[in-house]
Amino acid sequence: MKTYKSIVSIIELHKVNECLETCNMVQVEKEMPRIRVFATIREDVLRWVDQQVDRARFRNRSHAIEYALIKLMESEKKE
Repeated sequence: MKTYKSIVSIIELHKVNECLETCNMVQVEKEMPRIRVFATIREDVLRWVDQQVDRARFRNRSHAIEYALIKLMESEKKE
């Protein structure tokens, strides 16, 4: 059972790495310090974020929010 959990963890990390690479967050992750912030968001949005975390699309809520904000920054740079 322990080996199974290790394999699942490796697969989940791989999914997270793929997600990071799609938004150029690999560089951001290594270069930028993090600052703790607090936000209030709609309950339905939080449920969706939590579902994405459960599916290993994101490591945690902070990762999901940071991903979304970076995508928004990238799209505004193109305009």
